[in-house]
Amino acid sequence: MRSFARASLACAALALLLLALSPAPSSAQASGGSFGGSYSSSGGGSSGASVSSSSYSSSSYGGGYGGEVPTWAYVAFTLTAFGIIGVFYLTTWVLPQRRRRRTSERRRLSLALDWHARPAIQEELARLARRPLVGNRALEEALRAVAKALRAHRTSWLFAHDVRHRLDDEAPPELEALLADLRARYRHEVVRGGEERAGSGATPGREEGPGVVVVSLVLETRERLLAPPASEPNEDAIDAVLAELEEEPRRGLRRFEIVWSPAEEGDRMSTAELERVYGELEPLPAGASLGRHRCAHCRAPYAAELGACPACGAPR
Repeated sequence: MRSFARASLACAALALLLLALSPAPSSAQASGGSFGGSYSSSGGGSSGASVSSSSYSSSSYGGGYGGEVPTWAYVAFTLTAFGIIGVFYLTTWVLPQRRRRRTSERRRLSLALDWHARPAIQEELARLARRPLVGNRALEEALRAVAKALRAHRTSWLFAHDVRHRLDDEAPPELEALLADLRARYRHEVVRGGEERAGSGATPGREEGPGVVVVSLVLETRERLLAPPASEPNEDAIDAVLAELEEEPRRGLRRFEIVWSPAEEGDRMSTAELERVYGELEPLPAGASLGRHRCAHCRAPYAAELGACPACGAPR
């Protein structure tokens, strides 16, 4: 679009310059020459009308008409050309660029899923990470697959965090900082961008229970593609966002990253640990009674999903 607009501008400027230099009746020569010079000096920011100006000069009045061209005709023609060119330039380049800068955003959606969904989610994300995600189609299919998997386990959603930020010229470092912060929540990255690395060798502890998994989607868009976050995380609002991501590819999507933890079966994270590591996540209805609980008998803290204190055995 930019190259087309620039080519149109150059053609329009050249055509009107030729119009100014071409022979004309003596009564219109001064205004045509003067106006042609003015168009040439200001025509660099316009587009279109190059063909009509050329044909208007050669066929309509360059043939056997023989009469004088009124000065007002040159003025009207050039003003019309400027108007068409200006509107075309604004609507195809200036306004879309301003709109993209104004509406670009970064979105982070994090979900904690329970032990019923954890193994399936970990397996699906590892499978997608091992695939060669080359080209837009592969990336879009992977994003849709993640959204579909998360929606399929809606009954396992425990905690969530959904936040949106406007983008500016300094957004890429901020995005990288956000991803680095998410990756800093764990010590070993065993899968990254199709590359499998050495595992952590972790084994589950009794106090960790069956374990949850946190999945974070980080998206960068050229416009506001998704519904805004709710004032407080709720299942319907989150499902609406994931449903949008599961639909047809969005042309305004510039980048997305998926970060999840834990990534190994033997590495477990209880809801008590989740509250410490992912303190920004807020409980959904299914997670309202979970998290860190203190034993009424020995006062030891433990994860509520255990049902009993691992230190003294007293029931919750």
